[in-house]
Amino acid sequence: MSSWIPTLFIALIIVTAISLFMSRRGRGFPAATASRGYVEGTMTVTSAALGHPDRDGARHCTITGTIAGPESAPAEVYGRLVLPAGSVEPYPGLDQPVVYKPGKEDSTWRFGTLGDSVG
Repeated sequence: MSSWIPTLFIALIIVTAISLFMSRRGRGFPAATASRGYVEGTMTVTSAALGHPDRDGARHCTITGTIAGPESAPAEVYGRLVLPAGSVEPYPGLDQPVVYKPGKEDSTWRFGTLGDSVG
């Protein structure tokens, strides 16, 4: 057997361990900030379908809405996400703050504000 296969396997284990350690210390994915090109906007929910809560109270949600913000025209967005227990359940007409990259609203939007830890 080649000696590079065990070496590669050990390197993979080390990288995985470092990654887990960094994410548990809060240094995993960077937060969304204005310096990273994110802006704040508002999403008006047009449709929302909620699943049944799991054992922790979290619910799967399919949501559609319109994002409007200072640096872009209104954009229709769609997403599937997990709502933690105790969070506001979306319903048609609800206005929620969102963070997104202008021009890429459909793929980069997240609920929250720039002050939140959005990643």
